[in-house]
Amino acid sequence: MNPWKRIQTLFHQLQNAKELMELFDQNNYNITLLLPNEAAINNSLETGTLNFSSSSTTKVYDSLGLMTLNGTFSKQQFLSKRQFYQTVTNQFISIGPELKNNNNVQLYSGRTKAQTSSNEIICNNGVILFIDHFLQPAENPLITISNLPETEYMEGLLKSLNVSDTISGINKTIFVPINEAWESVNGSTLPFGTLVHNLKYSVIDGVFTLDQIIRSIDPVTNSTTFMTDYKKSTLQFQLLNDSSLIINQNTNFYLTDILTTTGIIHLIDHVLSPDHHFEPNKTQPNNISTNSLDSPSASSSSPPPLLVYLNIHLSIIMTLLLLLLLL
Repeated sequence: MNPWKRIQTLFHQLQNAKELMELFDQNNYNITLLLPNEAAINNSLETGTLNFSSSSTTKVYDSLGLMTLNGTFSKQQFLSKRQFYQTVTNQFISIGPELKNNNNVQLYSGRTKAQTSSNEIICNNGVILFIDHFLQPAENPLITISNLPETEYMEGLLKSLNVSDTISGINKTIFVPINEAWESVNGSTLPFGTLVHNLKYSVIDGVFTLDQIIRSIDPVTNSTTFMTDYKKSTLQFQLLNDSSLIINQNTNFYLTDILTTTGIIHLIDHVLSPDHHFEPNKTQPNNISTNSLDSPSASSSSPPPLLVYLNIHLSIIMTLLLLLLLL
């Protein structure tokens, strides 16, 4: 399907998604729409991330509903601190300042990340913020691990030994070793009890993004600790002079902030073991010990319905594509 027909299909299916259109057109219900910009829409359609070849409007609702927040939030609110926000599809996405540049807003959803690309548009029933990538929904931890090429080894261990329950709790942060980490300790030959202990030791209560862990660091010791699911043993996190974060003095982060339906996953380059770790002096800070998937309160706003701006945005994309095809 050529780009023009893809955009046409998206436009028509959006018009037919009545539940979504009614939501965008309500004056007494405030929402925040995180609308993918032109480049993001084109890229998603070309790569097949978005596939609206069927006549069903469910895909449109799920895709845009994931990027529609209950309540009105400004860009400045997102920049104040990272929090979890509930969408109209009852999923949670993480939004806050980018770790490397706190003037940018960065969003996490499932395995995808996006940034806001412009200032907000104020409507009489909400706010529109343009983002540079289509967000994809979160999946449960086992499916997430199964879909990541870096964690095929751990997927095999969890499924073959039927120990996926060690990562299945609600509101959990899971530190998942990459393939090379498991290979270096011959993970498939570890005694069953040792493996289970290591897996439980890699899980902590609460949902913590990387920047939230860093914010909990004690400025005096440059470290903090969290209790794990294994016999209350602790993990120590230390912030080095180069601003990198390590676990138990020898474990680095490989890929961070992968949201799941029950929490978050960080990939690491070593297998964590309760039998080989530095015992820290500092206890887990009380102010973040119960971090969970909760949505903050929204502000109110008022100007034309959000639906008007959405139709204009898609119409402009259709016009630009048509002009390109005529050249």
